[in-house]
Amino acid sequence: MRLRRCAPTLLLAVALTSCSKSAPPNSTGRAGTQATSATRSVSAPPIRRTPSRLAPLDTIQLSQQLGEQPTALFHVLEMRIGKAVSSTGTGTSDRMESVALVFPRLPAPGRCLAVVRLVVPNASADSLSPLTAYASAAISLAHGRVPATSSGGPETLLDNRPSGAAMLTPGKSDASFDVTGVARLWVDGAAFPSRDRAVAAGTPFILVVRPPDFSAGHYAVVARSVARLEILHDDRC
Repeated sequence: MRLRRCAPTLLLAVALTSCSKSAPPNSTGRAGTQATSATRSVSAPPIRRTPSRLAPLDTIQLSQQLGEQPTALFHVLEMRIGKAVSSTGTGTSDRMESVALVFPRLPAPGRCLAVVRLVVPNASADSLSPLTAYASAAISLAHGRVPATSSGGPETLLDNRPSGAAMLTPGKSDASFDVTGVARLWVDGAAFPSRDRAVAAGTPFILVVRPPDFSAGHYAVVARSVARLEILHDDRC
């Protein structure tokens, strides 16, 4: 009788031992998959890998003979940026070509804008061509109006920093400008550092792309593709 009472106990111990051996700690079952998924979700990067894109509401060609008020041509399909300035800077043919780009208002706050880049695709340069993108003070351009002379011309800059720069070499390439600093101050309605000037929060984002100065030089950039903003958002916001 004692043997009969002990037999079930022994069989149970053998079964438990057998089960523990058939399920090793490093099993690839469902529990292990869930743990791996949880680990991946915690380590996911907070900044989106794919940028959102914004096309301009309007592209405005600004042509200026030095010493005179510039002319503005709205809704252009071809952008011309460059300069033809003599060594004296007083020639009757000395000119500057710029472009104003009016974009929809950007998402706020500025700290959620991880990277904001202006891209001008398929820009064709005839020689080495430095270009700079600045914040525009000509807010009326967003409403299809050229600013009054008393408030400055349509090429008037809100500030010369921060800005985004690009250097084009002869031939065709994409011009890319990092305007993250410009966009963050703009959307927050914060003052720009040099002149302590700001725009009202929610204002359409306006950039002017032009040569960085009026020094002597001669180069021209032509682009027939639509410019765009590429925005990477910080998902921690």
